[in-house]
Parts: sequence; structure tokens; C-alpha cells
Amino acid sequence: MKENKKKSLKEFLDKDLVFYIEDTIKKDHLFEFVFNKIEDIYPEIKPIEALKESILKKEKEIPNITAIGNYLAIPHGIFFDYSYSKEIILVAVFIKGGVEDYISEFDDREVKFLFLIGYNQDAYCTKRTEILPLITSIFMEENNINYLLKSESSEDFYNRLIELCSQ
Repeated sequence: MKENKKKSLKEFLDKDLVFYIEDTIKKDHLFEFVFNKIEDIYPEIKPIEALKESILKKEKEIPNITAIGNYLAIPHGIFFDYSYSKEIILVAVFIKGGVEDYISEFDDREVKFLFLIGYNQDAYCTKRTEILPLITSIFMEENNINYLLKSESSEDFYNRLIELCSQ
């Protein structure tokens, strides 16, 4: 019989792609920051433009579509580089000052937590159902949100995320 092992965010989240931004930022600057970090850390991903286009197209068509409430946004899209060994790129950003023009229509809260997910074509179909519940379950509890809002650095934010996922 197959063992049903609970997945952890740690399996998907590279510590080098967890960031802390102290000040308020605009949405387009946040996306620029994230994509530049992906390119810096993973230069071997050739068509990063496909991922950018996939995510930004959705945001342009329906502004703030990925801002789902409780300070959380989860933009996601597909990259088509099969030479890259990872199926998923997950970036987590805590913006302490908030994103002034990225507000959820569900609860009128500005985004303070961004989890940007890039999938290769195959992983989009298979891994999406594993990773999205890991992220959203954290933000269903107000205590978890308040705990994450106390993060004071990238490392602190990462450690708090991993701790919450292991509970």
C-alpha cells in the first residue's frame, strides 16, 4: 500500500528565493524585482520571458486577479524550458509596507505576501494541486498571518513559513 506522505512547503521553496521588503512598493516594481531575482539565481532558465508573459498577461487582463485576500497574492504561470531540472520555481516575498496598488477585491486588504509560482508544462498539471493548498492553508488562520507579519528578514520569514507548514 502506498504511504500518503504529507508534502511540505520546504520541498518546493528554495531559501534563496525568499525575500523581505521593508517599504511600500508598487505592483510593477514588485514583479520586476521578483523576475530579476529569478534571472539572477537561475540564469540557466532560458525563456524566463514566457513565465513573465504568462503571469503579467493575466494581471493585465484582470487587475489584481491573483490577490486572493488575507494580504495574499499567488500569481502563477508556465515556463517552457525543459532543460531546466526543476519542475517548479516558487518565490516568496513579504512586503512589510504592502503593495499600494495590489489590493484584493475579496477583503480590500493590500498584498503583503506574494508567492509567485512558475511551473513547467508537465508540473502545471500535476504539482499545482499540491503546492497551492500548502500556501493557502497557512493564510486561512488569522494567527498564522499575524505571526508572519512579525517577520523581520528574509531568513526569519522563511523560517516562520517552514514552521507553520510543519504544524
